[in-house]
Amino acid sequence: MKFQFKNFVKYVAKRAHEAAIVEGAASVAFFALFSLFPLIIILVSILSVIYRDQLSDVQIMNMLVDVLPIHQLPVVTENLKKILKVRASFSVVSAVLLVFTSTNVFNALTRNVQKAWPQVLPRSFIKKRLVSFGLFISLNLLVPFFFMAKTLLAFLASIHWSFIPKITADIINWLSGVVIYIFIMLAYTLLYKIVPRHFVRWADALKGSVIITLLSAFTTYGFGKYFTSGLSRYTLIYGSLGAFVALMMWIFLLSFLALAGAHLTYGLRHYKDHVSK
Repeated sequence: MKFQFKNFVKYVAKRAHEAAIVEGAASVAFFALFSLFPLIIILVSILSVIYRDQLSDVQIMNMLVDVLPIHQLPVVTENLKKILKVRASFSVVSAVLLVFTSTNVFNALTRNVQKAWPQVLPRSFIKKRLVSFGLFISLNLLVPFFFMAKTLLAFLASIHWSFIPKITADIINWLSGVVIYIFIMLAYTLLYKIVPRHFVRWADALKGSVIITLLSAFTTYGFGKYFTSGLSRYTLIYGSLGAFVALMMWIFLLSFLALAGAHLTYGLRHYKDHVSK
């Protein structure tokens, strides 16, 4: 049976619309905005252990936010610096609440990703929280590996190897720039493979993650260019809250793409069955 791209897109779009993907992306963005700061603080704490004798907390935070367009929002980075200064005064209870708050976005994400597979029963509250915590742990493991890989590639790129061809050095330089997208693709793959209560082939999860990673990269690049171009009017309309409104808009767009990727992954497996009916 010949694959028809146009009909496939319509099929995925229809399923996404029926699952209320826009409302789902809005809920994920809402929780992501409140989870972003606690999550960054936790990641900085983890990375500070790895780079304990090399970088300060503020330098680590700058490394973290530089891969996101939020480094173009001064109010966001300034608030993070203030939080880092008082981080040492956090109690155990505060730390637990910090982790719980940062997992809310994963809870909303898993709930809406699961809607792409509506024929399966939803998880219980405890199982949802366990899956969310698993995603939280996975992210906290992936990010340090990302920075270690980026540091290693940057080190290799800075050395002039006399015994390797120039094209190999060029590949190392290229990899140091795209390593962030490789890790994002891996995160999406795990999301689409593990979250659904339904068997998902690694090939389908990988295909969906590659497409969504590319779209996310273009979206982030375009949003960053738009925000710094002078064409945006968030500050004019929303005043001092403009930076947070812009941040939430960017999060909403990425949340929409993440949920669209779940429906895309489902469609890659079940579209042919749908056409044959």
